[in-house]
Amino acid sequence: MKRLLVVFMLFSVPALLFLNIWQGFRFWEAERYIARMQDEQQQLFEENKLMIVNIAVASSPSRISELARELGLEKTDQKDILRVRIPGRGNDG
Repeated sequence: MKRLLVVFMLFSVPALLFLNIWQGFRFWEAERYIARMQDEQQQLFEENKLMIVNIAVASSPSRISELARELGLEKTDQKDILRVRIPGRGNDG
């Protein structure tokens, strides 16, 4: 019985040591993965902010007016607009 206990200790101590090292390695990998994900999230956040700024600039009335002039478009008078209503299409009103 004593011999069985000694054999068990001889195999369990290295096995537990190996499991401890393996757990540390897995923790290190998880930390690296989280750091990469945080970096990617920060990068995507910055890209999103830049896109929001670009949308705000592109949709400003002065920018739209400038693009219209470049394309040769002119603002129409209200009297020149013809509105067509089709009965039964949900726009009666």
